[in-house]
Amino acid sequence: MHGAEHKVSWATKKSLIPSGVDLTTGLLAWWSMDTTSWLDSTPNARNLTAAKSPTVAAGLVGNALSLTAVVDEYLYRTSEAWMMPNTFTICGWMKPNNITVTSTYSLLTKRGSYNMQFRVSGGGTTNDFLFVTATSGGVVNLSNTTKPTTSNYSFFCARYDGSIQKLRIDTTETTIAQSGTLNQGAFELQVGSFAFSGAGSQEFDGFIDEVAMWNIPLDDDQVDALYNNGNGIAYPG
Repeated sequence: MHGAEHKVSWATKKSLIPSGVDLTTGLLAWWSMDTTSWLDSTPNARNLTAAKSPTVAAGLVGNALSLTAVVDEYLYRTSEAWMMPNTFTICGWMKPNNITVTSTYSLLTKRGSYNMQFRVSGGGTTNDFLFVTATSGGVVNLSNTTKPTTSNYSFFCARYDGSIQKLRIDTTETTIAQSGTLNQGAFELQVGSFAFSGAGSQEFDGFIDEVAMWNIPLDDDQVDALYNNGNGIAYPG
């Protein structure tokens, strides 16, 4: 099931978090994508910077980041130690304007040697979601065959508890064992591109909304609360 297109108010979505479900512990950043200030909604103030001129448009929750397939159009934050903790959760929503089976589209990356990359990978015959991390034990590729569509938002969420990595797309989850320490690397975080040395590549064409990162692996109830039956939620703080 993909994110429904019917609109539910910000206040309603915020109130739909089940009682007892904590989404603020371990929260590193939450980018609502509501304005072109690209602010982090948490007190950590880990705001993003725009390369070129991405805009906002009506999204799943409030507004969303709107990207077109233009070289170097993305959001970024320069490298900091918090960006790739050894346990984590990274979640968000996406809806492509266009998608082909021969192209690869980056949603969220920590560029350089695949320190971390969330992408829709075109292998010539399919568009699978792929989450890639680099560890001291080698590169780990975790795929999920749930396909994105241009008509609905898709929920993407990766979790790692130190030994098992999980990739959930909407309500379908895949897992893989992972060993070794995650590579940190002094590379910036990017939203909507996988650029090297200023040259854009794998640019995403579409909408990205409510991206958040934690330094803990959220449990199933917490991820279900974020998904909210395909409706998403606003920043819970």
